[in-house]
Amino acid sequence: MQLLPWFRISTCCEVFVLLRSFGAVNGTVELADRSQKIRFDLQGQVVAGGQFNVKGQWLRPTQQINLALRAQDLAAKVLDRPFNLPISASAGKIDGNLRVQLRPNQPPNLQGSAQLKDVTGRISHCQHL
Repeated sequence: MQLLPWFRISTCCEVFVLLRSFGAVNGTVELADRSQKIRFDLQGQVVAGGQFNVKGQWLRPTQQINLALRAQDLAAKVLDRPFNLPISASAGKIDGNLRVQLRPNQPPNLQGSAQLKDVTGRISHCQHL
């Protein structure tokens, strides 16, 4: 059973492939409450283009993840790889500020804004837009 169906990564090999898409990554990771909570604050660059900052926490017992994500000139195509989203992009850049709540067996809760710059892509289950 996959607890987070919107997340496409399920094996160590897939995690390695995802990590290779990042350039320099800096930040902190803190274990708390006997490793039941992981807090992180990371910033870096993506090999395909763009910069990101992600701050949040993962609650191990409930598998809940809360994130604040900020991106500048992020290559839109990098979103296809790790996430099972109904949108796929083949070109363009994204700037954005998002708050994300991820819960097992629930769709992601996304709040914030994103600016798409020259994005080419498609939305699943839509004939024409």
